Amino acid sequence: RYAFAGVLLIVLVGMTGGLLMARSVLRRIARINEVCRRVEAGDLARRVGDDGRGDEITATAQHINAMLARIEGLVEDVHSLSVRVAHELRTPLSRLRALLERGEQQSKDEADADIFTESKEQVDEVVTMFEALLELSVTRSRLDDKASFVRLKLSDVVADALSLYDALAEDHGNAIVQETATDAEVWGERDLLFR
Repeated sequence: RYAFAGVLLIVLVGMTGGLLMARSVLRRIARINEVCRRVEAGDLARRVGDDGRGDEITATAQHINAMLARIEGLVEDVHSLSVRVAHELRTPLSRLRALLERGEQQSKDEADADIFTESKEQVDEVVTMFEALLELSVTRSRLDDKASFVRLKLSDVVADALSLYDALAEDHGNAIVQETATDAEVWGERDLLFR
């Protein structure tokens, strides 16, 4: 009878210890998963906390952190390079556009003038792409600063954007119709959402 009680006590203590250990491991894995979800959502600065236990889960967390740091660094490098390239090419493209403008004005032949005009339009498209890259850079830095974010009615933001293009649509014989839920709200900055 005492032997049975002793065995039962050992089993209960073992099960309780096993459950506590399993719960602890699952909590640590849940923290790692939460960091992964936030990184997936775009927060590349997020890291897994080091609990100092020195076990396999801690080693995995350290590897994840090192990987995230490397990815964040690479993304920053690509971003910086893109911005630098956009900045550096703006001046030569502006000069090229000015030369094309001059060639268009000095051209005696209408076919040549058309080539200059088309070339200018192509340069303008490239400049627009580079300006968009620079705008993305500014937008990205503003997204990191959430202090300017407020709750906005999405229908108001859409109405503002549509009013910008309404006249253009009318000029081409089209009409723009807004169909948004009037009660839909978003958390953000009006200018960023408008863009």
